[in-house]
Amino acid sequence: MMWFSAFFYLWICAFLMAATSYVLIVGVANWYFKAERKDEFSTLTGVWWLFRYNLGSVLFGSFLIALIEYIRLIFEYVNKKF
Repeated sequence: MMWFSAFFYLWICAFLMAATSYVLIVGVANWYFKAERKDEFSTLTGVWWLFRYNLGSVLFGSFLIALIEYIRLIFEYVNKKF
């Protein structure tokens, strides 16, 4: 159960970092390329696009990152035991 919890923790952390980056990128891109009202910076558009269009991609990418980190964690544990 400890190993599952460690993997789930890595996956949640990777997802939160990826989701935060995605929301920030969408907000900045919308602000930069919007012709009218340059004083407005909306992160709600990034959150909406994340959940509406790209949630699966962000989850899959964070799963792959968590899987690689998990394998690295296992190898470090085995190396420490030897």
